[in-house]
Amino acid sequence: PASGRAPPPGTLPAVDEPYMVDGWTRIVEPLARSLGIEPGPLPRVRTRTRKAHEAAAFARAHGAGDAMAAALYAAYFGEDRDIGRIDVLVAIGRGLGLDRSALKVALDIDQYTDAVAAEQREALRRGLRGVPAGGRADGEALVGWRPYEELRRWLRSDGEGE
Repeated sequence: PASGRAPPPGTLPAVDEPYMVDGWTRIVEPLARSLGIEPGPLPRVRTRTRKAHEAAAFARAHGAGDAMAAALYAAYFGEDRDIGRIDVLVAIGRGLGLDRSALKVALDIDQYTDAVAAEQREALRRGLRGVPAGGRADGEALVGWRPYEELRRWLRSDGEGE
């Protein structure tokens, strides 16, 4: 629905949904520009990202977590690829030097599904309901993009009110 709100769980928003357009123009474009990147158009592909999270878990287990995260963002936001598809994820992993067959099998048999679901439950328990998100040892959570200096102050304050 063109309500300007996030769609119900289990559904994907339309490309031109005001919620998506607003998030892109208010968050993604300024973030990209702050990093010296000229943002492309709002991706046309609407995807379910569970398998991408599973591929990232596989990559972390094989020492390529950071590289996979960067490659997933580039594939989705820069190349308009559907990172919910196993064949796309396997190609991304192969490009990072991950074993193509092992990654495909892990995704096909849902090897990391339970681990990813547990991470999601823990994030929700901690109040992390958006991205990017992080938490400190004192239990305080920060959700949403922040300028570097603000994030740095928040991480250093550790609840001390700096």
